[in-house]
This record gives sequence, C-alpha cells and structure tokens, in this order.
Amino acid sequence: TKGLLSLCDALKTSWCHVSHIRLVKCSLSDDILEKLCVAISKNISVKKLDLTGNRAGLKSFSALGNTLRANSSLKELVLSWNKCYGSGLEAFSKGLAVNKGLRSLDLSSNLLGKVEEDSVYLSQNKGIEALAAALSKNSSLAHLNLSDCSLNATQCELLSGGLNQNHTLVGLHFNGNKATVDAKGFLVLQEDSSLLRPTFSPSSEGGGGGGGGGATHFLVLVDEVPCSPEELAALLARAGPAVTV
Repeated sequence: TKGLLSLCDALKTSWCHVSHIRLVKCSLSDDILEKLCVAISKNISVKKLDLTGNRAGLKSFSALGNTLRANSSLKELVLSWNKCYGSGLEAFSKGLAVNKGLRSLDLSSNLLGKVEEDSVYLSQNKGIEALAAALSKNSSLAHLNLSDCSLNATQCELLSGGLNQNHTLVGLHFNGNKATVDAKGFLVLQEDSSLLRPTFSPSSEGGGGGGGGGATHFLVLVDEVPCSPEELAALLARAGPAVTV
C-alpha cells in the first residue's frame, strides 16, 4: 500500500513519465484505487491502465469518471473483474461520454446488469442507461469489451440504442450476455433469436456519399421485425460489409 501511495504522489509530478500501469489481481481496495485514479487524472504520461481483478467499486469508478473528464491522454483502460454497476457505472459513464482520447475499454466480467439494493436508486437500469448515452456521444472509442456482464434482454436493448448512434467502434465483444454479435454483425437475443433491426446514418445512404460508405452500423433490438421479407432483404442489402466480432 505504501508503494502504491508513493506511485500516486509521483504521478502528480511533472517529471513522472510512466506510460503503462498494470496492477492485476492485487486485491487493492476501493479506497486506494480511488487515490490512484485521482492521481492519474492529473497525469499526461499514462497511456494504459490495467486494474483487472481488484476490488474497484463505487469510489474507484466515480473517480475514473472524473479522470476521463479531465484526461484525454489515457488510451487504453482495462477494468475487467471488478465491481462496476449501478451508480458507479453511471458516474463512470458520464465521464466516458465527454472523453476524447480513450480508444479501448474493457469492462468484461463486471456485473453491469446487477440491480442495486438501495431503494433510493429509483431506476434499476440507470447505470446501463448512462452507459448507453455515453456510447451514443463518445467519439474516440474504437474497441469495447462487455463480455460476461450479466446483461439481460432489456439492458441489451438499452445498450443497442446507444450503439446505434456510435460510428467510431470497430470492435465489440458481447459474449456471455442475453444478446450476442453474430458473424454478420447482427445482435441476436439468446432467448428467442430475434434479430436486431439495422439502422443507417444519413451519410451511409444514397450510395455512400459524404464519406459514410465505410461507417459501422449497429442494430436496434426489436421483438419482431415489423416489415415484409422484401423490405428486410432491402435493408440487409444496404447494410454493406458488417464488422465481425
């Protein structure tokens, strides 16, 4: 702990040039991780932070949200196997929404779909809603891992709404939830195999004018496809190459 506190102090100085921090399965408490995140918010040299398998919770993820607001130098963030959900996820997502530097985010094996027991927390999916909103606004993220996050069908639908408005992601991992990404880029509900209907940005229509021909298109969850087979075939034909995940 003393060593990590010394690192936190060093990160706040102008002479610190550490670029990668890897603290995997170190049993670090939420309090000490909060201090680390606060220190990184004032640092411009750290490009990658890996906190896999610790005890990061509400304090840590709230601090990380503030870090993402203040720091555009961080490029890769690995946060798998921690305790990100509910209000912690909400605070983190608000920072992600305005961040303009992060390229890769790994939130796999967090219980993102967990419902907080606090009755004051009115919306059971408030954290997921905040993450969906962040994905719709973020303009830098290229790779996102949400595998094994205990996301139910409703939560997957909420996230798909945000992904539908995102045009920077080129890699999405979604295994271990109630929807998966198939080889053609479609999200498919595991319970009933319902297809997610494709949507298109204005720039992707009309023959790909305006540089939108290579845009990535995400799909919106529906219980059934409300169109004729001919209309569906036309939509699929317009989808173009899909990202394989």
